[in-house]
Amino acid sequence: MTATKGYNKTTEGTESYVRRTCGEIKIASSGNEINVKICPFCQGDTSKAENQWKLYVNRMSGAFNCHRCNAKGSFFDFTRKFGDATDCNNKPKASKKKAFNDPPPITKDYPNQLSSNMRVREYLKSRGLSHETIKKYSVGATNEEFRHEADDDPLKGQTVNHDCVTFPAIMIFEKNGKREEKTVRVKLRPIDFKTFRLKPGGGRSYWFGLQTVPNGAQEICITEGEIDAMSVNQKTGIPAISLPDGAGSLSDDLVTTLDPFKKIFLWMDDDETGREFSTKFAEKLGFDRTYIVKTRQGKNDGPKDANELLMGGGDFMSAVQASAPLDPTTLPDEEVICIDDVKEEDITYLWPPYIAKGKITLIVGDPDSGKTFVTCAISAAVSGGPGLPNANNIEPKRVLICNAEDGVEDTIKKRLKWMGANQRNVLCYNEPVQFDEPGFVKIEEKLRKYQPALIVFDPLQSFLGAKLDMSQANETRPALRRLGDLARKYNCAIVLVCHLNKNSLVDNAVYRILGSIDIPGASRSILLVGKDKSDSNNGAIIHSKSNLTSKGATLGFRISPNPDGTAKFEWTGESKLTQFDLLIGKRTERTSDRLNEAKEFLLAILATGPMNQTEVKKEAEAQNIAETTLRRAMKELGIKSRPIREKGKPGIQGWIWILPIANSDGLGNHEKQSEHDDHLNPTFDHFAPAQDSDAQSSDNCEYRDCEAELVNETSGLNDVNDVNTRPLVN
Repeated sequence: MTATKGYNKTTEGTESYVRRTCGEIKIASSGNEINVKICPFCQGDTSKAENQWKLYVNRMSGAFNCHRCNAKGSFFDFTRKFGDATDCNNKPKASKKKAFNDPPPITKDYPNQLSSNMRVREYLKSRGLSHETIKKYSVGATNEEFRHEADDDPLKGQTVNHDCVTFPAIMIFEKNGKREEKTVRVKLRPIDFKTFRLKPGGGRSYWFGLQTVPNGAQEICITEGEIDAMSVNQKTGIPAISLPDGAGSLSDDLVTTLDPFKKIFLWMDDDETGREFSTKFAEKLGFDRTYIVKTRQGKNDGPKDANELLMGGGDFMSAVQASAPLDPTTLPDEEVICIDDVKEEDITYLWPPYIAKGKITLIVGDPDSGKTFVTCAISAAVSGGPGLPNANNIEPKRVLICNAEDGVEDTIKKRLKWMGANQRNVLCYNEPVQFDEPGFVKIEEKLRKYQPALIVFDPLQSFLGAKLDMSQANETRPALRRLGDLARKYNCAIVLVCHLNKNSLVDNAVYRILGSIDIPGASRSILLVGKDKSDSNNGAIIHSKSNLTSKGATLGFRISPNPDGTAKFEWTGESKLTQFDLLIGKRTERTSDRLNEAKEFLLAILATGPMNQTEVKKEAEAQNIAETTLRRAMKELGIKSRPIREKGKPGIQGWIWILPIANSDGLGNHEKQSEHDDHLNPTFDHFAPAQDSDAQSSDNCEYRDCEAELVNETSGLNDVNDVNTRPLVN
């Protein structure tokens, strides 16, 4: 075949290419053309027989022409439709979104031809349309050639003249204060042959009948066909327009033209296809303002569309008055569910109220606080060993332990044995696994295979992997969400063991958990494990957080030596130990004034690294800490405010608060941290220090004096509520 000049010829023959891209084809009787069943350029419903086998492609040149949609062009144009056209250097031709300009007005006067075309006039009359309606919609007549292609058509292969109804698409605009109309496209539909032709073809779509809609109209009716729109307007007076491509499509351009209308009657054919597209179009147009008209009024037979209702003498107003919007909550939606359709379920507990099935629970504590002893005691009880406090009737189930710190042979097994575990029900994951896609696939395989009632990850940090920064909420939250999904799917309790940060001045476990605040946020229950500062053999479990029910009682435990040198764990009943006792110790070191509370808050929330000042203030407000108190605490702690400058953006985009360099008071180091603590704090590569020479003169000037007055170009900033955190001239 001959390729289009300037472009490489495809190595594939025309017939092979068309068959591969378009599916079912056949060779025309002439032998020179390929006849394609479904034209890829056609819009609207191509499932109907009369809309098929209209595309012809020349076997030698590749030139094509569709007798339905009037698409035509070279073989290059054809291959470009499928993204296969390349230039002579084998570089893909740059794709450009086609800009549709309104075509020039149609100059042929089709409406005047109607007076001389008796057959078309009689056809329109047989459809029940009045002369006034026909004139209002500027419907006309013409006679044109159409090629017959259907296999069952006795005229197949012949080109025949047909009398046609012409339906214009008319645009309205104002010129010199006067309303003018311009016919930009005409649809030609033969009265005795099922097909149509657009003049001109291609380009954007236009409503039929839009020029009949009065200015300021609040209601409009959309129908599937032109004659249906005319029928609705004739019988009801409601402004009515029709889809340019039938039920097949409703482009976004057409939808925007309907923005002024508060009520839209959608009158599609009352059959399976029409009802399907009614739902799709109502979603595009807005469910609340779209009223679905059903011609058959819920019956299985009767008039299918508005024109059949007109010819049968049906009651139009009853059909309109019975119309109603669709209730979107009754429609299937994979992404959204209606709460009314949700089957209510009670939360079930592995250990009430501390550990729930299908949820994530955090067990947190400092090193050597007894966390692993507690998880072993829980695992032993679930496996079939001695029960847990307040839950002695646990049904024996399997437990899957993923422990990255303690040896299975010398620690885990010995502790479980002393605690009376049913060791056949305790499984240990013996391979490294991480919370990434391959890791979650492995975890789900084990959950599916063993169906454990409890799975323990100890410690959490070991399973996050090197690529996941646990201080970043946008990284930790997806991993925890995936874990939560697995917990719900397999009705399994997931326990994450987590370390605390080094801030020893805060007695709230939630703010001491290492990493992003999203880690405790995603957990439904948090159990703090710690030892009594005055007696290291005695410890307690404190229910620090519960999103599911009221918190459980604080439970005591004792760890003492066994004769063989191992440790013995036993529950000691309810305990009076508090979070302060476990996390800080000497109560005399704690004052109760609001300033110290603000200090504790700031130390806790900034412990894992810099934080946006807006978020800090928001959290402080939630804990009833006044802004003036927050500023005093900030100054006394030496917390710095640092401007955020993002590459490519002028000025300052915000502020972060950051703990100062470690000092004799033991404050955390976030400006310059030890190489051993790299895993404890996040990296803020996008937080760039101010570069203005008049705003800083040395490295020490990256952090500004919070009590100074504003004196330089930052006076234009909007944060008038926090002047003391802006960059200043030293």
